[in-house]
Amino acid sequence: MLTQLFEWTKDFDSAYTFLKERKILAEKMVCSVCQQEMSLIKNRDTKVFRCKAHKNQKASIKKGSFLQDSKITLQEFIRIAYVWSRQITGVVASDMCDVSWKTICSWYQYLRDATSHHMLMNPYQIGGPGHVVQIDESLICKRKYNRGRVPEQRWVFGGWDTEDKIGFLVFVSDRSSDTLIPLIKKYIKPGTTIHSVSGVHTNNVECFWKNAKRKFKTMMGVHSSTVESHLDEFLWREVYGKSGKDAFDNVLLHISQWYIV
Repeated sequence: MLTQLFEWTKDFDSAYTFLKERKILAEKMVCSVCQQEMSLIKNRDTKVFRCKAHKNQKASIKKGSFLQDSKITLQEFIRIAYVWSRQITGVVASDMCDVSWKTICSWYQYLRDATSHHMLMNPYQIGGPGHVVQIDESLICKRKYNRGRVPEQRWVFGGWDTEDKIGFLVFVSDRSSDTLIPLIKKYIKPGTTIHSVSGVHTNNVECFWKNAKRKFKTMMGVHSSTVESHLDEFLWREVYGKSGKDAFDNVLLHISQWYIV
């Protein structure tokens, strides 16, 4: 796929064509004055839409898109989406994309926001008649910032469908029945056989937790306002991004569904 990445990003026109085909950028734009379709003209190292009749009416090719108001080039966006899809760390990604570490951090968060939005707009349930869902709870701690300071503790509740090999995770404020039962109803289909950790063999859900905790370790020290989006990204990858190619294709697809240009 690296060969394809090179082809997609070798120049502006290649990147522009790729993003139009993926519906990240609009195929056309209409003039706000006469409502006629605008022409695409070259403007330095990029292109802009301009009305033939009202030449002072121009529009960015990024207008109304996920990339609106962004300063990165089209080629840089494709490269960043590519390295994010493969979960390449920030420092390495910065070198590969030839952009600053700060830019990588910002765009990794924007891509996580896209996964959060998709998960919010497309909730899913696991289980169903004939299925077994194993449920469990786990305590997640953030890094100690100062010696002797007690780290923030957060409980996560989740379940794993042993048939379909898919799970869910959600942060909870407490582990009371008043909190957990509504979540069971929200995420698990009626007719499901539910096994808790008490007295039941739970290797499957424990493996799910192991993968989740590996993700949580990479979150140590992240700002509390972004923790939810990290969890959303983990769940999104469980469903849509098992491979780097799947993650790349689907994050672009879901961005195009979020920002309809």
